[in-house]
Amino acid sequence: MSATTAQADTRGRPVGALPMFQIFQLSIYWFGINAIWGGLNNVILQRRMDDLVGKGNAGSGLALLTLLGAAVAILVQPTIGTISDYTITRWG
Repeated sequence: MSATTAQADTRGRPVGALPMFQIFQLSIYWFGINAIWGGLNNVILQRRMDDLVGKGNAGSGLALLTLLGAAVAILVQPTIGTISDYTITRWG
């Protein structure tokens, strides 16, 4: 984000509203990400469970894999977010 698109407070953080075009760009980006992961989780993963854990355990395997994925997301995302918040580099 450049200085021309939003005002910054004394700490350098942007405080102005984003233009509608940037909000639209972010929405398109997140739509694409959700389409990829939604397709993976809802279509491909369910079809592959029979091969991974057997036909009788497909439901349990899918539940376990979903639980592990949620646990990783609960741990990793806040950790990386906190590290990013305290990083003073240009990218942080």
